[in-house]
Amino acid sequence: MLSNNRIVGTLKYVTGYTGFSSVSEEQSGNYLAIKFDTNVEEPDSITVELVGGTKGPVELDEDRMFVGRIKDKTIKTIKVTTTVDEQEYVENYDISRLVLTPASE
Repeated sequence: MLSNNRIVGTLKYVTGYTGFSSVSEEQSGNYLAIKFDTNVEEPDSITVELVGGTKGPVELDEDRMFVGRIKDKTIKTIKVTTTVDEQEYVENYDISRLVLTPASE
């Protein structure tokens, strides 16, 4: 759920998710799947970054879906940058209240 730029909820531990990566070590974990929409019908680009994560920004394709594996509880922010006519618009989302269930549950 998204509320006031805060994403809250529980991320269940998933195993065998091949849609995220072909690397077997990255096919299990707590995944956040979220669609980012904008007021701009056709932005030049939308990038999403787990601030402090290891992958860097990811450019979204036309479906605007982001799937990220949240494995580090110290990551507290998702940064979304929308570019329109060379102008960047940045929004930050607080994910500090996401609950990550362990593999054993």
